[in-house]
Amino acid sequence: MSGPVTIQPGHKLLPFTADWKNELFASCSPIQEGVIYCLCGPCCAGRLHQRTGENYFGCLVPGTTQALRAKIRMAYGIKGTLIGDCLASCCGPCSLLQMKKELDAQGVPNPF
Repeated sequence: MSGPVTIQPGHKLLPFTADWKNELFASCSPIQEGVIYCLCGPCCAGRLHQRTGENYFGCLVPGTTQALRAKIRMAYGIKGTLIGDCLASCCGPCSLLQMKKELDAQGVPNPF
């Protein structure tokens, strides 16, 4: 028979020390990309979802783009919070472009 449990099992939190490669409001350059993301936001969001292994049409469900932002943040150890992810969606095109540029910088292939 083994002895009593003196330490509860836990989980290891990974340190999130990285920053986004582009600031939220500095992501809209070149201007052509910014215009495309402003005019065709849902299509661009769908492409980002598909690029990260999610369903293209997942972007049509409220909250999934914020969840995608959290997924990208956690995958690359980027500092931030869920509240920050939700607040970033106040400027949807900027947030989408920031995620796109992060995936580009991390070398995630773009199938389009």
